[in-house]
Amino acid sequence: MPVDSFRSLRSRCAFAGGLAACVVACSSEAPGGGGASGGQGGSTTATGGLGGAEPCSPGFADCDGDPANGCETNTQSSVEHCGACGVACQSGPYSTPVCVAGACSAQCEDGFENCNDDLADGCEQAANSACGAAVLTLAAGQGGPFAIAVDESCVYWINNNASQFGEVMKVALGGGTPVTLATSQGNVQDLAVGPSGAYWTDFDEGVMRVDLGGGAPSVIDSDPGAQGITLDASNVYWTQSVGYGDVMQAPLSGGPPTALASQQDIGWRIAVDEQHAYWTRHGMDLEDGAVVRVSLAGGSPELLVSGQPLPEGIAVDETSVYWTNAGTQDNNFADGSVMKMSLTGDQVTTLASNQPWPTGIAVDETSVYWTNADGGTVMKVPPQGGDPIVVAAQQPGPFDIAVDATSVYWVNVGGSVQAVPK
Repeated sequence: MPVDSFRSLRSRCAFAGGLAACVVACSSEAPGGGGASGGQGGSTTATGGLGGAEPCSPGFADCDGDPANGCETNTQSSVEHCGACGVACQSGPYSTPVCVAGACSAQCEDGFENCNDDLADGCEQAANSACGAAVLTLAAGQGGPFAIAVDESCVYWINNNASQFGEVMKVALGGGTPVTLATSQGNVQDLAVGPSGAYWTDFDEGVMRVDLGGGAPSVIDSDPGAQGITLDASNVYWTQSVGYGDVMQAPLSGGPPTALASQQDIGWRIAVDEQHAYWTRHGMDLEDGAVVRVSLAGGSPELLVSGQPLPEGIAVDETSVYWTNAGTQDNNFADGSVMKMSLTGDQVTTLASNQPWPTGIAVDETSVYWTNADGGTVMKVPPQGGDPIVVAAQQPGPFDIAVDATSVYWVNVGGSVQAVPK
């Protein structure tokens, strides 16, 4: 999404209510029960009604005060009257309240677990990892982290916050003190990292580079409108979302850039393999986006698929190209999808549908990973398809994602850089 739209991500509160204290057991004695006296009981909630009625059996109560139906409520299983009349069970996100043996609990949705036994925050952890393997915060207090990359020793990201200059940052894989590689940058958009340095696109200034140890940034290309970026062993590649909408390449060490493709409307994210460059294209109609490729040797661009609703992130492996569709504005971007197409171009597969604004995407041998910016979740699914699995939940605006051999990394626009073991 464009930066202005991205900054307007809605803040949703999934659970705002307090949690009632659940009483474990109800009294098995009638407070003022029947007998010959015929007087009223002290409470109609533990007896069969007014005076003269038989006391309720253990685990039952007269919660509606109607003597005609006796002890109608099973306080061992009633969510509205759990353990005692009027004690309603509540639960937090990704869970349904239940009453078990007179005590409130939560039934987790598929893909989640209640690892901390706190009903207030619901089923707070993804079920694909053992309880206790919590999400690791690598960096907090960041200014609108927007894109992420990883190498064998560090995680890198860019901060794009309208209240401050853009930044290029890094931190060790296990966390620690973040290091600033470049500051006083402009409208930074995307990031790629290789042995030769960190490269990023600046919508206002073009394409920039800095050594992984820091230093003065250098300019690869000064044309404005630069958007997505990626690398291979020799070149840096980027898209442009204004002007001619070119797809460009230049040597990693700098040199005259050349256009691989022109007139691509709003080029967005880009990926490369040994033969082609692939990119998502928004197009002038937000519901008529496309995925396009061109040979790295040059030639005419090849339209792989069109009619995509706001395609965003893109990734490629040996057999397929993968991308996210943010969805349609009419449906408030709740109808996003994760897509796959064979490199032979003969099969398009929907890996996940009805995703809330999916954005970043990454792939390894076992899974396709993506972020749902509007749903606060990080997800994965096998490349061949199957049921999507939640990797992490309750994240404040997860936007871009990267993976290595052991972990999944992402940036939250709420201001943090996160990781979790695969």
